Amino acid sequence: LSTIGNPDLSGKFEIDFFNGGSESRNALRMRHAYLQLKWNEYDLSLLAGQTSDIVSPLVPETVEVASVFRDIGNTGDRRPQLRVEWAPAIIKGTKEEETRLFFTLGLLRAGAVDGLDADADGNNDGEDSGAPMIQGRIGIATPGWVEGQKIRFGAYMSHAWYDTQTRVGLRGEREFVSHFYGIDLVVPITDRIEFSTEWWWGYDVSDLRGGIAQGVDTIKGDEIEAAGGWFNLKIKTTERSTVALGYGVDNPVNGDIGPGGRLKNEVFFINNVWDLSSGVTAGVEYQYFRTRYTPRDFSNYDSRFIAFIQYKF
Repeated sequence: LSTIGNPDLSGKFEIDFFNGGSESRNALRMRHAYLQLKWNEYDLSLLAGQTSDIVSPLVPETVEVASVFRDIGNTGDRRPQLRVEWAPAIIKGTKEEETRLFFTLGLLRAGAVDGLDADADGNNDGEDSGAPMIQGRIGIATPGWVEGQKIRFGAYMSHAWYDTQTRVGLRGEREFVSHFYGIDLVVPITDRIEFSTEWWWGYDVSDLRGGIAQGVDTIKGDEIEAAGGWFNLKIKTTERSTVALGYGVDNPVNGDIGPGGRLKNEVFFINNVWDLSSGVTAGVEYQYFRTRYTPRDFSNYDSRFIAFIQYKF
């Protein structure tokens, strides 16, 4: 790569078995598949392929690895993209002492997650628009009061266009626009306690796992507004034991939701994870869910208990 400044070349290919099939014959699912060029002397990197969204970079400390509470406050997913990031150190020192800014901008695949097809013509409306989703984030990582740990903060946005071949709903719309804005924060409180959170707001955000999977009201022909977020505490109780507890909420605007739609989604969780050494961990988690539907006096509740054992390699 000498012709382009000898950047470091890296990549990732990651799969799991959460793609359906049968209990005895699960299908493979691609999670990440990308290449990355990094010019360390310029603090610059270029990534192409499928990986996580630029927006909503955090996930709750849950053992629910399949969904990580998406559509219940936690937004963001994975999709094909081309992104560039500049991460200059504005206060230099060791890795633990430096303060670094992050400027990230990318072109991503619109409709990659929810596959919006508002006019039911069999075509992805994001693809019909002919335009990519645009995402950006500005962040900072700086030393806090806990030695060796950093406070991290970011503000992000996403914008996407969706077109239909025929008019949709009572308003007869053929173009829908997605706006999405949010913040993320991680604060080490002590050497054993860490607080993290994300909060967001937007219109037509189902492709980003917001709005409780409701992006466009096809009866009215209008985008659905929603807001939400989550927070959690992670507590290291012993050298080999961690407790985490938190809350998430996804709250679409009631007036945008038609009959039978979902008005609010909430989750509370608490877990305990043990490091058994040699890459083996085990844990238990309790989850409490509540979903409100139209009409407003109708709600569903659910309690779940999860136990797991995991080997990381």
